[in-house]
Amino acid sequence: MSLFTVTQDSVHVTQSQWIDSHNPYDYSVDPPGTGQTVPFAVADKLRAKPELAHVAAVNGAKGVLANTSIDVGAVESSAYGTLFKPVVKSGSLAAFGPGTVALSNEMAASKHLNVGDTMTFTTADSKPVTAKVAMIYQVFTGHGVDWYDVLMPRADFTGRLRPLGRHPGPGPGRAGVDVATSRSAVDAVVSQYSFLHTGSLAEKKSSLAGSADATLSLFTAMLGLAIVIAVLGIANTLSLSVVERTRSRRCCGRWASRARRCGGCCRSRRC
Repeated sequence: MSLFTVTQDSVHVTQSQWIDSHNPYDYSVDPPGTGQTVPFAVADKLRAKPELAHVAAVNGAKGVLANTSIDVGAVESSAYGTLFKPVVKSGSLAAFGPGTVALSNEMAASKHLNVGDTMTFTTADSKPVTAKVAMIYQVFTGHGVDWYDVLMPRADFTGRLRPLGRHPGPGPGRAGVDVATSRSAVDAVVSQYSFLHTGSLAEKKSSLAGSADATLSLFTAMLGLAIVIAVLGIANTLSLSVVERTRSRRCCGRWASRARRCGGCCRSRRC
């Protein structure tokens, strides 16, 4: 239990630090499901809120690379280095421009692609897209923030792919604005669209911690059950010992009484 608790806390701290370091936005506005989008007007209304320091849109679409379905995304250029800080494994953000793509390290490894290679994938409507790999960035599966297999410059993305979703990501509130005020500003816009949802990284962290806590609770319950079984086993053993000793004393007393009536010492059950 001690080992599991320490490991859980370490993982939770690592996840929180990774999120804070590489995805430091406070809120996200999401559609209810895959294939649904956030209206373009939402981002414009959020940008008009003085309580918010930065708002950026994220687009997503599906593609196929070497017979494998992939998630292709695009982020507003102003978000790189502010709301989205990728861990660059090779290449650079400076080289990430028109005609190029960025790959997650998992996708690059599975398809044996490196910086400088030319890759071609097909869009959902079977149109080929050819681009040069300019950057490979680190993703941390299970750290609560999912990013795309392939990232494209937003101008290339909107010109060549059909977006499946558009998710404005309101960034941190302005300096001097408390969390409640900035959240109210976001909710004031999102509440105009009943199908949209406002999320936050704080809620994401809480959700991750909740999953770990549920696992810890399961282990605690199993430990408690083991203790109950152990106590019942000890009680059963003690009760059997008491019964056996009580029977032995009664039997010896009966034999001694019969031996006196026979006038001698009783050495067996028969006098």
